[in-house]
Amino acid sequence: MLKVNMGGPFPENGFPERCWVWTGSTDKFGYGRFKIGTTNHQAHRWFAQFLAQRPLRWDAESRETVNHRCDRTLCVRPGHLYIADQKANVADARMGGEHISIRRRKESEARDQCVNGHLFTPDNTYRAKSGTRVCRTCQRVASQRYRERKQREQIRLAQ
Repeated sequence: MLKVNMGGPFPENGFPERCWVWTGSTDKFGYGRFKIGTTNHQAHRWFAQFLAQRPLRWDAESRETVNHRCDRTLCVRPGHLYIADQKANVADARMGGEHISIRRRKESEARDQCVNGHLFTPDNTYRAKSGTRVCRTCQRVASQRYRERKQREQIRLAQ
């Protein structure tokens, strides 16, 4: 039995048909997942391959992905899906602001403390070359552990 809500919402980008929203399990990136036998499948990829009557190519010559015209990762409506290459997929996602790197950056910027619970204050935060925030307290602790480990290695080698 398919786990699809065919009366889903209309896409926010003005696409004229309602989305068919996957209501089953999802992966950490927000895509629908299901299992046939022992094989895991991404729901939108399965629907697109089923309609195209062929598997997607992922080799040196072609890296095909399934894109969403509606920009909704849980949508499996065939008319909202199209097969394109990886480069087009990333460009499309960046244009819509939905690329995973953009989403993660937004989520990270919304947090007010690091993974160890230290507050992101101006005195306790700096920007790495990549642009991400780094907790000075955590960095100081990590550097101290590294120096201690190196000292122990030196002592062990000297013996």
